[in-house]
Amino acid sequence: MDKYHWNNQIEYLTRSRKAMWNNDYLQFLVEKVWKINSPVDIVDFGCGMGFMGLMFLPVLPEGSSYTGIDRGKNLLDEAVKNFSNSPYKTNFIEADLLEYRLERKYDIAICHTVLQHIPNPVKVMEKMRDSVVSGGRVICMEVDRNMANAALYFHGPDYSKLNNLGILQKLWLNDLKNEGSDHNVGVKIPAYMQEIGLKDIGVRLNDCVNFINAKGDGKKYKTEYDCFISGGWGGADKNKEKVVGSLIKRGLTKEEAEYQFECEAVYNYYVNENKDSACIFSALCQIISFGTV
Repeated sequence: MDKYHWNNQIEYLTRSRKAMWNNDYLQFLVEKVWKINSPVDIVDFGCGMGFMGLMFLPVLPEGSSYTGIDRGKNLLDEAVKNFSNSPYKTNFIEADLLEYRLERKYDIAICHTVLQHIPNPVKVMEKMRDSVVSGGRVICMEVDRNMANAALYFHGPDYSKLNNLGILQKLWLNDLKNEGSDHNVGVKIPAYMQEIGLKDIGVRLNDCVNFINAKGDGKKYKTEYDCFISGGWGGADKNKEKVVGSLIKRGLTKEEAEYQFECEAVYNYYVNENKDSACIFSALCQIISFGTV
């Protein structure tokens, strides 16, 4: 299997991205907040399958272009397929974000749910800044796990067991220390933007909320339910000793690890046993930060 994890997650990425955006909100940002009224050239850092290009290009002024950069060949192959019959001007570059040197400048640099997975997000943001013309814009869209977990609700199980933020925060801090993955980078990005010299920094919250309700439209429910469980719910390892051992390695005490396992078991059981009757509220609270070069 390819050592680059995301290169082998095409099905998950396809499903999960559908639950992240309302098209009309992005149009609102383009027209009312960023006030983009003439064609722009966009570069997407960590573009994956070109999802944000598919979102942006239809709401940007005619004549805009989209360039995506990613190290995953499989992802880029999917991106090319996604745009094969489109009228838009696109280009895809296979490269490592931390090593690639852009040969030109763009009007806007974007990244979407990428910085949380990179050990040095500021270095990538500096590359984004340097890839944009004077007066251009840098836009970073990231989830903050504190906010996302607090905005998650399953109707039925004991709600007190859903979000053990103290325990989860301990895990996330250790992940940051040991692996470089920052699950809370979303709230830090505006400060990082200020540190690297961007101006006119603004922040918005994505308005997308998923209400997964079995009593609604059946086809829509199945799509939303499948999308939700693709993020890992319901598929947890049931081997308590193995899971607890893994949590202890990530920095929890034995007591914390056992409690976290029991809590997760409640909700994984709910997801598996209520495939035709689940009622779930989920808001990722994606933070959209932007600044001007």
